[in-house]
Amino acid sequence: MDVNREDAIEIFTRNAAVAMEKEDVTGSIETGKSADFIIINQNVLEVPDTDISKTKVLKTVLQGKTVFED
Repeated sequence: MDVNREDAIEIFTRNAAVAMEKEDVTGSIETGKSADFIIINQNVLEVPDTDISKTKVLKTVLQGKTVFED
């Protein structure tokens, strides 16, 4: 089964939150939610397949607070 990149992002964000029954607090960026997200160095929706593995996390934010920054 092939999964495109947009679907993969949804699987690991919104769908994961639904599976954990936490969609009211996490899984998407919305007012009133936890503000858990990462900032990466490239747009994974646009880079060639061969470059996806070169993606680096620049910043991780959990509950609105930076917990990692490179």
